[in-house]
Amino acid sequence: MNIQEFRKKYPQYQDMSDQDLANGLYKKYYSDMDRMEFDKRFLGVQTQPQPGLLEQMGRGAVKQLPLAGMMFGGAGGAMLGAPAGGIGALPGGVAGGTLGAGMGQAARRLIERQMGWGEEAKPLTEEYYDIGLEMKRGAEAEMAGGAAGQLLGMGFRGAKAAAPNVRELFRQGFPVTRGAAVEKLAQKIPPGSWWFKRWGRKLNEMVQGANQQFQRERLALPPTTTPKPSVEETQAAWAAWLDDVGGKNATIDAPNIRKWFSEYGPRMNQIRQANKNLAEALDRINNQISKTGEAKLGDVNEAFTNLWSTWRKLGRREFAGAKAAIGKFKESAVTDFKLIENTTGKPIYSRYMEADELQRLGHSIDRAKFVEGLFNRAMRYNEESGEYIFQPVQFKKVVEGNYQNIINRFGKKSEVPDLLMEYANKMEGAARDLASYTKASRASTLEEFMKLGVYTPGGMAGGIPGVAVPAGFNTIMAHSLAHPRGYLKRFLFRETPGAFLSRFGKEATKAGIMLFPEKESERIKSRKTPVSQ
Repeated sequence: MNIQEFRKKYPQYQDMSDQDLANGLYKKYYSDMDRMEFDKRFLGVQTQPQPGLLEQMGRGAVKQLPLAGMMFGGAGGAMLGAPAGGIGALPGGVAGGTLGAGMGQAARRLIERQMGWGEEAKPLTEEYYDIGLEMKRGAEAEMAGGAAGQLLGMGFRGAKAAAPNVRELFRQGFPVTRGAAVEKLAQKIPPGSWWFKRWGRKLNEMVQGANQQFQRERLALPPTTTPKPSVEETQAAWAAWLDDVGGKNATIDAPNIRKWFSEYGPRMNQIRQANKNLAEALDRINNQISKTGEAKLGDVNEAFTNLWSTWRKLGRREFAGAKAAIGKFKESAVTDFKLIENTTGKPIYSRYMEADELQRLGHSIDRAKFVEGLFNRAMRYNEESGEYIFQPVQFKKVVEGNYQNIINRFGKKSEVPDLLMEYANKMEGAARDLASYTKASRASTLEEFMKLGVYTPGGMAGGIPGVAVPAGFNTIMAHSLAHPRGYLKRFLFRETPGAFLSRFGKEATKAGIMLFPEKESERIKSRKTPVSQ
């Protein structure tokens, strides 16, 4: 069955995209099948296989040649200009970085054409233009890097204070970021960006664990996996209550129920509109009390049964008065049960509480599933990582859009609606990082290799020439910025920032300027998986 046949047979899925349908069906029914083969049969497309490990490493290393040329050329030029003093070091570094970046670009284009990794040969004028563009980037990187340390320190001191909800999550150990420019830089440049992906995954796990804890502890809701009592079990519990106290025809003295009718009788029309069966049971109780001064337990039991089934409907605004009246009826009846048990010894109150607890459990499970549904609507599936990621901004919108429904479920006097809104505001502090993690692609083989190769002493000593030092620095810096207890992360969240190593800032700036200005079309193209009909 292909996608067209599936949509004809199951029109209820028209609001889902082809890709979402394919993901869901594959995960649930066809996970033992090759994904490429499944896409070919179901969607009519065939995914182009990813290049192998050695090819990925080779392509990545070649792309770094302009950066490596800028680094080596800048360092060499600065050393040659140093004898003239600080004034000579800067132009020397700029000249060397410019020349090195241009030579690196020329070498990159030559190797990519020979290996078939890049575009076809361009006219000579365009080739020179690309080399000139890389030389311009090299010059910009060297000039900007020279002042980066001081400017970065000033930027830290002048940055806005972290939002209260972000700071609160940081204090609780969540690996959130403050949103400073240095964090954004480290998130973009491999291999250090690997650490942010790793801690993004950990943040998602911690947030989802906090969601579960909030539902269990703050809202006091049972797990949704708790078996819900069946209708038959509940009815059997109420039948046992009636049998233990004399059957449905047994009568009880009910002074508090009698008082309820005198106070809330005018509300009967509202109750009748909400539930006819409930109103008829109350009418029988009222007639019986008027004639004999007592109420039949069978009628009281029927009123309770219909009360539970009507409770959600009574939450609507037009039935607010009826709901308050029904709540008072229950209180009056339970008070009479307790009085009878204390004076006669009949277990009418004890047996009632057992049946009522069973009924309440089913009601609590329904509420728990309702709240869990609110959280589930804020989950987004990430195809690359194969996991669901919580979206705090979407969750807040869901809570705001369903606020009246929440009040109807839990009641006006319940603190649950306010607790949900408070929690949504708090978790917005993780929105930026979770959104970034949602968009992040899976760590590439090259990124993993560079991370292992340059984050070790051996890698730093004999790693990839021209890349080990800047990449090693970036990895160490990114680790410290991403880790919830990293020195740089704690530094960023300090109220009064201290000193910062300007050399690190300079190297990060140079690498960032060289890596960021890729053509938008190339960047988008590299992220998409080519498909053919």
